[in-house]
Amino acid sequence: MVIVISQMILSCCTSSKKTVEPVTASQEEQTVASDTIKADMVAMDTLVQVMDTIVEEEPVAEEPKLPTNFIDSLTFQYDSLLGECQQLFIVYNTTASSIISELKVLERDDEGWVVVDSLCGPCNIGKKGFAAVGKKAEGDGKSPTGIYTITRYFSRFPKFTANLEKIKVTSNTIWVDDPKDKLYNSYCEQSETHPHKGERLIRKDGQYDYVMVINYNTVERKPYKGSAIFFHVWTRLGGGTAGCVAVEKQHILKIFKWIDAEKHPMILMGSRENDEIFNIK
Repeated sequence: MVIVISQMILSCCTSSKKTVEPVTASQEEQTVASDTIKADMVAMDTLVQVMDTIVEEEPVAEEPKLPTNFIDSLTFQYDSLLGECQQLFIVYNTTASSIISELKVLERDDEGWVVVDSLCGPCNIGKKGFAAVGKKAEGDGKSPTGIYTITRYFSRFPKFTANLEKIKVTSNTIWVDDPKDKLYNSYCEQSETHPHKGERLIRKDGQYDYVMVINYNTVERKPYKGSAIFFHVWTRLGGGTAGCVAVEKQHILKIFKWIDAEKHPMILMGSRENDEIFNIK
């Protein structure tokens, strides 16, 4: 009985066992598989590159540089008032009543404001220094404090040219300084029929040989607020003006070669006496 059962178990085990035959792929199938693998690898590389581009960190915007000196402080403080200005004159002193002042000349490029050292130097202002903000008055002998455009020039030499709007002057051209005149703080030709009171724009002392007009009080032209504020040739260092800015002759000639109306030149004027920054509203 035991023998019979053993034979039955052996028979069942033998009959249930399957034989697996080896499968061999054809040459064509192997080639297709290889090409598929290569295509998958190329696709994977492309995907990795795309993902690298997507996850690449965006550049962090640089924080604006804080001013490190007085000149930087001025351009930083009054940037919104400078607008399109790319050429800037800064005239300042340390004591408001001082005549001898400092002239800094700057030009703006893609990196910011750069000092043009060759155009910087000493200058003269009003014989009584700078007026406080909004306090400039006709005949006070002070230069105004503020930011003004420079767009026009004149010279007693007819052939002299510059990259600004030219005012043609004659021996009869005057700048009206009478606050009661409707032409106050503008220029005209003086004659018997137009006997305006003013300052002649052709002078024998050389101060008006080369002149840039500082556009102070030239738009609304408020009476008694001051007139004829120019940038001109000085007589000597320390020679106070009636309110203008003045430099040595060769200095202003260099400036005339540099200045360009298309760069919207402006002039910033005031004293450091006011907490070392101009109080311009």
